Amino acid sequence: MLPDISLGYSNMSIRGIGADNNAYTTAYRFQSAQFGLGIPLFFGAQKAKIGALKIDRQLAQSNYLSRHGGFTNNL
Repeated sequence: MLPDISLGYSNMSIRGIGADNNAYTTAYRFQSAQFGLGIPLFFGAQKAKIGALKIDRQLAQSNYLSRHGGFTNNL
């Protein structure tokens, strides 16, 4: 149950008249960066997902063993 970390970077140019009534050519570049950290506040949903994944893994292992065991018994 680790926090989600996100990083973002944007680089763009705008041509035309801006909201400040200045003329911008494509030589003007606007850059921004963003950082995010998501921390779960309610762990019940996370625990339920983990429990469901454990059951899915056990089911997949059981299916594999039943199929694999069937092949070896036929030989």
